[in-house]
Amino acid sequence: MKLTTQELEQMRSVDIGAVAAESLPDVSGMTFDNALSRKE
Repeated sequence: MKLTTQELEQMRSVDIGAVAAESLPDVSGMTFDNALSRKE
């Protein structure tokens, strides 16, 4: 998944202290491919 510059700027502008935890998506089932480098 690649993000656009605009999407990154939107994410950067969010005050994480003001975000309600219940509004965030559940990522508990998310897995990561550790075979890839951090850059990939």
